[in-house]
Amino acid sequence: MLRPLLSMIDVALARHSDRIIANSRFTAAELNRVYGRTADCIAYPGIDYPAYLCEKWQKERAIITVARLSRFKRIDFLLEVFR
Repeated sequence: MLRPLLSMIDVALARHSDRIIANSRFTAAELNRVYGRTADCIAYPGIDYPAYLCEKWQKERAIITVARLSRFKRIDFLLEVFR
């Protein structure tokens, strides 16, 4: 019920941002679509690969996700698929 109002407020507030930095090309495209703004730059999140490697590394099934827990992200579906 409040979603349309909150969406309008969100879009209005985005117009007053000094800079917008996206974390991927997809997010930059969504910024353009939703807010009509172009991302000032894309800052890809870094991963320290050597920190995850070791001599006895074994392949195992794993899912790593970094996301806010919301219905849109479908973490429940991801867990069901993994199970």
